[in-house]
Amino acid sequence: MPLGTILWCIWKDRNKKVISNLPFSISDTANNIIVLRQDLNTAFGHHHKANIPVPRLVCWSKPPSGVIKLNTDGSCLGNTGPAGMGGLFRNNQGGWIMGYACKMGHAYSLEAKLCSMRMGLWIAWDQGITSLNVESDCEVTVNLILRGDHQFHRQGPIIMGCRELISRHWNCSVPISYAKEILVQTMWPTGVIPMMDL
Repeated sequence: MPLGTILWCIWKDRNKKVISNLPFSISDTANNIIVLRQDLNTAFGHHHKANIPVPRLVCWSKPPSGVIKLNTDGSCLGNTGPAGMGGLFRNNQGGWIMGYACKMGHAYSLEAKLCSMRMGLWIAWDQGITSLNVESDCEVTVNLILRGDHQFHRQGPIIMGCRELISRHWNCSVPISYAKEILVQTMWPTGVIPMMDL
């Protein structure tokens, strides 16, 4: 199914919430996408059974008591293109602690994601957080930071910066997660995020 069709379904369901104040559910949107795919296959003569993946619903999970969770992400328009990054810190009840967002100029997507994680780690250390769980939706980012070969990597200094921060004397873990949906859903309604230029 073309990406444009999927985005149209998401946009249509989002508008129902914004314009008509109807409830919005990620699972309903995922089901609408599957139904639309089946209808398009039937309408255009693709009568073979479509290999339709089961949608994976994503939710934010609480960290253990006393641990702060940091969700980070970065993106760009094009590769390279205008880029930005951001993150948010929440306590074990899901309560907002603080957040950050920055414009980066032109960058690669992976660079934006790595810079976002490095900035979040630095902010956590600077604010005196002693126990941190960092989540990113990008498996490549996490793998590069935890075990990737950085020596000849274009983003080697950023990777080393993340590793240095993680290795300091504090409880810091970086598991792989699928937090993008959570980041988008919780970042903007919760409060104003300060914007700053780097």
